[in-house]
Parts: sequence; structure tokens; C-alpha cells
Amino acid sequence: MSGRVRLGSWRCPSGNDVDLFLLRTEGSAVRYLTFAWDSPPPLERPAAAFYRSVIRPAAMRLASEYLGRPLGRGLVIEL
Repeated sequence: MSGRVRLGSWRCPSGNDVDLFLLRTEGSAVRYLTFAWDSPPPLERPAAAFYRSVIRPAAMRLASEYLGRPLGRGLVIEL
């Protein structure tokens, strides 16, 4: 089954809203996390700090919970 699952959403201190989605592709074991931003990066300093301290750790936790297993070393989340 292909598609995307919304895992969470946040509002940055700047008011920039971001949603987190897990993308699934039929027949593939690879999953992708993607963020949908009101105003995409590069982010202003307060929003970038909020991303690193709040959003990124929560994204990893939510993806791990959804998949029912710890995330491996293959997970890369860049700003």
C-alpha cells in the first residue's frame, strides 16, 4: 500500500507551522519522513533551535512508535 501517514504537527515560535508525514511505497521496505512547512527552510535562528530541540527528537520518537521498533542508523533528518 502506498501513501502517507501524518504523524504530528508543531508551531514554531515564529508562527511557522510544520506537519510530519511518513511516506510508504508499495513493495519497498524504505520509509521516508517528510516535513511540510508553511515557510520552508532555511529557518530563522529561533525556529531552527526549536526544530533541533523539539521537532526532530519528537519526529524520531513518533516514527519509532508508529513503526513499532527503534529507528536504525539509516535515519537521517537534516535541516
